[in-house]
Amino acid sequence: MTPALATLWDSLLQHPQAERQQLRFGLACVRRVQHLLEAPAAVTAVTVLELYLADRIDRPTLTAAAHGLKKLALQLEQAPADGHAGPCPAATVAATHAVADAVLGHARQAAYHAAQAQSLASPESEARIQQVLNAEMDWQNRTLRQLMANSSPSRA
Repeated sequence: MTPALATLWDSLLQHPQAERQQLRFGLACVRRVQHLLEAPAAVTAVTVLELYLADRIDRPTLTAAAHGLKKLALQLEQAPADGHAGPCPAATVAATHAVADAVLGHARQAAYHAAQAQSLASPESEARIQQVLNAEMDWQNRTLRQLMANSSPSRA
């Protein structure tokens, strides 16, 4: 996390709607790596988070979707890469962790895992991976600023 993003993050935690803002930011990060998801439960959890933020489902339904996602991500870490359908097993694992964190309201961790997934999706040189991470951090900074600017205490 860059210093600018860390400062912005601290401001978010003081926001009257901090929990909802974290869910929104987590969702924005997850959408960037959604194409890396393979497990149906992880894909469904993204939709459930979208529905929750649109006030179409309740908190217990969101919590139910979160149940088991971290365990799933840990299982994916232990699974052999044989038979793996996606571009990179490590990117899939990181994207699944990002979804689990986003649904649980752990947006900072979701952002970290999403950035990790982005960098792992097309592993190249060390310099290129760092460029991808830097670009992702810049995107996260802009997105978090925009989310905070577009919300007010009256928006739940």
